[in-house]
Amino acid sequence: MWNKIRMFFSTVWKVIQPTVLKLVDELTPEVLAMIEGIVLELATSDLSGEDKRSEAIERIKARLKRDGVSLRSSLINTAIELAVQRLKVS
Repeated sequence: MWNKIRMFFSTVWKVIQPTVLKLVDELTPEVLAMIEGIVLELATSDLSGEDKRSEAIERIKARLKRDGVSLRSSLINTAIELAVQRLKVS
């Protein structure tokens, strides 16, 4: 049984490892804090879920551009999802 569990997580890690490593490499604590702040600001707004996501992406991209930081959209989306999950847990 434990061997099957170990094999499962080993396989999962192979799939998610590139994303995790990119997140660690490109998302500095400051950028993550900024993204979490924007998500938190929008969490209590009257916007729909999709509108919150669109607004968050716009604000994040504007802030990144202002700060001279380049980040792929896929990493922005992943960071938003991580921030939303952290809000749900807390």
